[in-house]
Order: sequence, then structure tokens, then C-alpha cells
Amino acid sequence: MVAVAVPLGEGRHRLVASCDDAIGAFPMALDIKRVRRQGTFNISVRQAETYSKGRIHLAGDAAHCHSPVGGRGMNLGIADAAELAARVVAGRLTGYSELRHREDKKVIDITEHGRKIVTGQSLKARFEFRALIAAANSLPAVRRKLGQFAVEL
Repeated sequence: MVAVAVPLGEGRHRLVASCDDAIGAFPMALDIKRVRRQGTFNISVRQAETYSKGRIHLAGDAAHCHSPVGGRGMNLGIADAAELAARVVAGRLTGYSELRHREDKKVIDITEHGRKIVTGQSLKARFEFRALIAAANSLPAVRRKLGQFAVEL
């Protein structure tokens, strides 16, 4: 069971859990004044075999989707679009698909590993998750590296 409260502003939080009842998933009582929206989603992990075919080129969610773990989805789509735009302007579209497919695959593999650590039930997954959190809390270099990954610096 994973339950996370993400602060959105003064007195506002987004509750996310690995079950249908995010509010009930929290181990402590929550003082909730108003629920703005509720919903569920399934994580879909996939990547197009190629991002280019003839005059059609894919970028962002059309090319790939993955777990929100790590917060890389939008950054990855922007990187695809920026690369494609630069190549369109330069008139050299050859290589776009191969480059972005390879780069995006790396991120998809990392986010999938992260998702399995965060949601894993095995002793190994729980140990890895706790070790990662402990390292991020106590080692500035690890915290910095995780931050760089999250914003794709």
C-alpha cells in the first residue's frame, strides 16, 4: 500500500494511493473539509516501435507513456517536441526516431524500476525503497541527483 499527500498550496493537498480509497489508505485521521475531485487511474507502460514513419512523427504521449513515478512525463514529451522542432527547422529529420526512442526508453526503464520499488511487496523492494528514502534524507548528493532526474537537467 502506498499513500502520498502532495502539498498544492495553503491547506490543499493531492492524495494519491495505490488503492481506490486514497483517503482511507492513510494510517492517520485526516481533517478534510472538501474533496474537489476523486478518481482512479491505471498505469499504462508502452512505447511506439518507431517515432517516425514517412511524414508522420510522434512525440510525447503519442510516442510513449509510463508511470508518473519520478515526475518525468511532461519533461520527456517536451524534450521530444524540442528535438523534433529543431530537426524540422534544420531540415534534417533523419535520426529523430532513433535518438528519442533510445532516450525515452532509458527513462521508461528507470520509472518502471522506481514504480516497482515504491509499490513492490517483496522484502527486496521494501528495503530498496527505505534505503532510497534514507539516502535522499541524509545525503545531499543523492537528494541532488534525484532532483536533477526529476527535472531532467
